[in-house]
Parts: sequence; structure tokens; C-alpha cells
Amino acid sequence: MAIKENVEAATRIGDPVREGIEAGTQGGADEGSIRERAYAIWEEQGRPEGSHDAHWHQAQRELTDKQLSAGDPSPTGP
Repeated sequence: MAIKENVEAATRIGDPVREGIEAGTQGGADEGSIRERAYAIWEEQGRPEGSHDAHWHQAQRELTDKQLSAGDPSPTGP
């Protein structure tokens, strides 16, 4: 799978948590940050095919945890 297709596939996942973040209904990292981190994880793991769900969720967890540990009560902003 090409890099662009992998990133696009990650953004099409029907993930209710991600969709909540996009809608501003849940705290967490913004979609762009998650996408960038998921891409970096994918590259770090040797660009495996079919792992976009796991990479997206890992990136989401990492960024949300980072924001929470920094004491940011509103990770998605105002």
C-alpha cells in the first residue's frame, strides 16, 4: 500500500472516539496530530500493510496521554 493510501485509510476508519474528537465532543488530540503520529508509527514499524487501525489508536492514546500528563484540561482547545 502506498504511503498516501495508508494515511487516507487511517482517516476513513469508522472510529467513534476519533469521530467524537472531530466533532469536538470528546477530549483528545486533534485529527491532524493523530494522523501525523500514526504515520510516524507506521514508518517506525517498517511500513507494514494493514496496520492502520492499530497505528491510529496507538497515536491517539499517546497524544491524549501526553496532554493529560501535561495537565491540559481541554486537549482539543477552546
